[in-house]
Amino acid sequence: MKTSIVKTALALCLLFLFSGLMAQGSFFKAIAELAGQNSIVKSIQKGEYAKAEEKLQKSLVKDSTDIELNYNAAYLYMQRKFKDYNAGKAYNYIQKSIRIFNTVTEPKELKKLSKIPIDANILQSASDTICLLAKNDALEQNTINAYNKYLSYYLKAPAAHINEIIAKRNSEAYKFACDTNSVASYDYFIEKYNGAAQITEATGKRNALAFAQAKIQDKISVYQNFIDTYTKAEEVPLARERIYELAFDEVARTNKSASYKKFIDTYPKNKLTEKAFGLFEKTQFQENVKTGDWVSFKNFISGFPENSLKTAALDSIYQIAIASRNIDVLTFCIDNFKGDKRNNALLLYHEIFTMDGEKFTLDMFYQKFDDEILRDVKIKDYELVTMAEKLQLQQPYSQAEYMKYDQFIRLAAPRDKAFAALQKMVQPDIETQNWKDALNKMLMYKPFFGTKNKKFNDLTSFLESH
Repeated sequence: MKTSIVKTALALCLLFLFSGLMAQGSFFKAIAELAGQNSIVKSIQKGEYAKAEEKLQKSLVKDSTDIELNYNAAYLYMQRKFKDYNAGKAYNYIQKSIRIFNTVTEPKELKKLSKIPIDANILQSASDTICLLAKNDALEQNTINAYNKYLSYYLKAPAAHINEIIAKRNSEAYKFACDTNSVASYDYFIEKYNGAAQITEATGKRNALAFAQAKIQDKISVYQNFIDTYTKAEEVPLARERIYELAFDEVARTNKSASYKKFIDTYPKNKLTEKAFGLFEKTQFQENVKTGDWVSFKNFISGFPENSLKTAALDSIYQIAIASRNIDVLTFCIDNFKGDKRNNALLLYHEIFTMDGEKFTLDMFYQKFDDEILRDVKIKDYELVTMAEKLQLQQPYSQAEYMKYDQFIRLAAPRDKAFAALQKMVQPDIETQNWKDALNKMLMYKPFFGTKNKKFNDLTSFLESH
């Protein structure tokens, strides 16, 4: 029996090491001793948690003030492998054991408990262990609510745990304030957690944000309110200086390009001239372009060639070209861009223009474009034309030609010629109303045609409906 207890104690100590609970060694040593004489503890250590719980509940109904039973219950509910693991419940039981133990004054009763073994040190060790488990649970959840719950619930936790949880709680609260990034969120943090290490930093961010908001409104009354509210903020001198900048304030309220131009002409060397010029270009851009209308961007470029936002206008045209696949917009991009954007526009133009896969169309395209980037594309295009000619798509499909059709479709899709070949393949099945085989053939090539090929999708839908 002694050997068994020693082995059990050793195993528990190893578990204790890996769990970071070595400080509670006296509790586990006591449990190891108790396992040799207590069937409930023995069941727990065997992993028979349901059995142990049933015994405990029946026994507690008979005597809910039994120190050992409450002690055992605490041990049960602190088992992480137990499906009903509950550090809070374990904490309640151990605190109840401690309260009842503290009422015991009879030496005989204390001696009897010590033989279990249960004494003040063991109970405190158990409480500390449970508080550590609960602390680890809170750390794993890593939420303000979990930390606050720990602080309000585990009132008997060691000071080191409390301090660690407070520090983590404050850190998460500060992170939340930063993520929210509002004056109100920082104010709440400063007021709620006034002892936090991040108070100085939070105050600085709050003040900077409040000043930035004041700058957005850009009114004398707003700046004055900032000064009155945040008297010690480092931005106060800037706020005071800004109050006197009324000339620019009037221009900012109108927010028209003509107003900014007038300000620049009137005050060419004013310290706000650079800012006014940026706003002049921005409002001029906004007043002359329309989202999604590529012509408005083109007219802006030609109408205001000195405006630095013409680059943004060009980028907008490029985005519209790629998204809309409009031949006219792609042509503009090919004519006005260089490098990757021109190449991308050219390749997309090629894809759309030569979709039919006809040699005549390809000849037209390559008479106009002979860029190096098209060299391999051109070779492939004409190879596909040759393959299509050899298939003789005007003739009925023959199963003997399957490999040629399959290779062509895989290489040529999503071009119209590839779809025509696929139609030929499924035509015999359609004519014999073998809808399932026809559909299976279609689906086999779906990855090559993509999800937006109307012809392919229409035929697939037709076959699925039969």
